Amino acid sequence: MSTVTVDAPETTAKVEMVTFMSRSENQVLTRRKTRHAMDPMTGERKVQPEEDWRAEMERANERRVMEGLEPLEYDRSPWKIQFERNTYRTDDPVIIAWLRSHDAFQFDGPSGFYELVEPVAIDDLEPTTADQLQALQEALMRHDPEAAEAVLETEKSTHNRPQVLKAAESAATSLRELIADATGAAAPEGDPPSTSPS
Repeated sequence: MSTVTVDAPETTAKVEMVTFMSRSENQVLTRRKTRHAMDPMTGERKVQPEEDWRAEMERANERRVMEGLEPLEYDRSPWKIQFERNTYRTDDPVIIAWLRSHDAFQFDGPSGFYELVEPVAIDDLEPTTADQLQALQEALMRHDPEAAEAVLETEKSTHNRPQVLKAAESAATSLRELIADATGAAAPEGDPPSTSPS
């Protein structure tokens, strides 16, 4: 009785779509060697197309389920990677990992290819704009000028986003003035109050 050897997939979870660019327009990369199967009619060994092998695995799993056995896990990812007009896009983690470990990955030659990295929007850089504005909102609610000033200093030392800088400066100034009014003390910054003769 023949035994079918199955390669279990690394994972079935999907990830974000990744784009790879090849230097050759319609480059083809082969993940798996050609499989052969015995022709039941002639007894000859013939090349087994990928779709035929998958159908065979599905039939085998159907039989296993009917027999009360767990279905076999097998690699459902494509055997060949076909770039079209220098581009190949996938969210299959098995394929992504395979391409990143390929000898031609980032190779500066006709057979080379590379991963297209999308630039990160400045608002999404850590700490994000949303995070900074949230921290300022919390500082205002707590009447905490030091927290607002900490946000301002962090932004100055990282991304210098005008929206965050303006909001942080406004929050820090407003909180300093609020505390000064509440304590009856002069605000630490700004022009001294003017005096006029009576």
